[in-house]
Amino acid sequence: MNYFVAFTARSGSNWLGELLRSTQALGACWEHFAFTATSLHDVRVFPNRTPSWDNSSWQGHYASYLRHTRSANGVTSCQITWGQWRYLCVGLGAAPPIDRWVWLRRRNILRQAISCYRKEVTNQWKLEPGDRPAPAPPFEPELILRHAVGLLDEETCWVDFFRRGIAAPLEVWYEDLCRDPLATIQAIASHVGVDVVSEPRSRLLRQADDISEEWHQRLLPTWQRFTGERCVRSQLCMEETVAQNP
Repeated sequence: MNYFVAFTARSGSNWLGELLRSTQALGACWEHFAFTATSLHDVRVFPNRTPSWDNSSWQGHYASYLRHTRSANGVTSCQITWGQWRYLCVGLGAAPPIDRWVWLRRRNILRQAISCYRKEVTNQWKLEPGDRPAPAPPFEPELILRHAVGLLDEETCWVDFFRRGIAAPLEVWYEDLCRDPLATIQAIASHVGVDVVSEPRSRLLRQADDISEEWHQRLLPTWQRFTGERCVRSQLCMEETVAQNP
């Protein structure tokens, strides 16, 4: 059983991955294909791995993933962004066979964008017991909204991918994961077809704070205005396409 977790940045992927790995039954779920690339046709730099990984070719790297990330019950898993998925397919020459898909999403993309901006500036992408939260960076509304638009665009790519019927994913929402982590892991285990006997656990702490909430309230009217206009434009484009192709 080989399953992939589709996600966008700051959607709770680190937390979910740690929970999945802690069960010891749902694979070593990391970003195993976080390649460095200048374009889709120049993906040659592989991430650092132990010497047991074959990084001499795409096929060798993928074979290493299947061999070294398997849990005792034969399950392999990987977290992957839209860009990483495209690079992987181009590198292998075709989309690899994936038995199941899990789709990690956030209902509030603006909060997600604020998290992206703060992580980018502070370089603090996780918080564990004993860690000191990094001071909040300056409020930069344009940069935050730029992150939000990028996240929305990537989310749209995953929407189109799954709508084409390539796969029927299990949708996992970050907000539901926060509310009931155990239920989320049990749902994924059921989707994959395995029993989880170890209770999932994670040391990661919530990073959002009062400053994030303040920024969210300040930017929300602008973001709602933008997404509303974007939905109208998308609907007009769809109607025009239908009219031109009756």
